[in-house]
Amino acid sequence: RLSTQTVMVSAIQKSEDGQKFIVRVHDYYGSRQQIDMTSDLNIISWQECNLMERPEGEVHTEPVITFILEPYELKTFEIEAEKLIK
Repeated sequence: RLSTQTVMVSAIQKSEDGQKFIVRVHDYYGSRQQIDMTSDLNIISWQECNLMERPEGEVHTEPVITFILEPYELKTFEIEAEKLIK
C-alpha cells in the first residue's frame, strides 16, 4: 500500500536469488513528496536498488518503507518479507 494516489506500483517480481522480491514504483503526477509503502506481509528488511536491481545504500529493518520521490521519478526496492507458510 502506498500513502498517496499519485504514485503507482509498476512492477512486482521475485529477486534474482528468489529469496526476496522487487517492487518498482513511480510518480506519475509530477510532484515531490514523501511516500510510505506498507505491506500485509511482515517486512523484515528492505533496500533501495538501481534499475538493474542491484542493491544501493543501506539495509533498513523498519516495517514501513519511507522515501522521497521526485517528480516523475522511478524507484526500485528489494524487500525481504516473512513467508506466509512456514
